[in-house]
Amino acid sequence: MTTIIGLCGSLRHGSFNQMLLRAAVERVPLGTVINPESIRQIPLYDNDVEDAQGVPRVVQRLKNQIAEADGLLIVTPEYNASFPAS
Repeated sequence: MTTIIGLCGSLRHGSFNQMLLRAAVERVPLGTVINPESIRQIPLYDNDVEDAQGVPRVVQRLKNQIAEADGLLIVTPEYNASFPAS
């Protein structure tokens, strides 16, 4: 079984990118599964916090899931010819 972690770069409730990720989950080939995960709880990177308290638990959990997966699918909107802040 091939496992892929799916991340959406948009936090908007009605996001077209979120819809695209759901469509990918529904249409994945046999023998493959896409596990959608959320970035909603991921804090902005702050090295001072990481040095003082370690990697936030929610970040470590997602890092572990990505490391254990066979692939990563990122679906994200374009904002002003770049990626969104989230």
